[in-house]
Amino acid sequence: MFNIENLNPQEFNYSGARVILFNISNKGYYVSFFGTDSPTLKKYSVIEKYDTNKDDLVIYEKMAIIEKIGDTVDLYKFHDKNSVKTLDYEGKDMSYDEIDKDVEKYIKSNIDDFATFKHTFKKNDTGYYWYQTEVEM
Repeated sequence: MFNIENLNPQEFNYSGARVILFNISNKGYYVSFFGTDSPTLKKYSVIEKYDTNKDDLVIYEKMAIIEKIGDTVDLYKFHDKNSVKTLDYEGKDMSYDEIDKDVEKYIKSNIDDFATFKHTFKKNDTGYYWYQTEVEM
């Protein structure tokens, strides 16, 4: 983050992760840093498409955060406590692998319920470098 004025981070912990809100020109950008002490959190993402031109490579990624707690799985659009969907596996005789496959199937079938991240990479003499990531609502 270079040449940006009025950078005012707000930080908080959530489920073993450190989440930071950067306010830039009255826009909020969340950056989440997953910790190793939270094995219940996973990221599921799908590269939706990509575009290239002479100077840029833009990758569009759909992403869901998965949190397993006991016999339930919460699916998040963003890394916060407002889940998109809670899947309950209580009383079902399913292995962890079967649950993972079922959760993945649900996300694939409902991918439009989750956030799209637009990652922009700029071209220089040696290749591409990361420039920015934006959330598309």
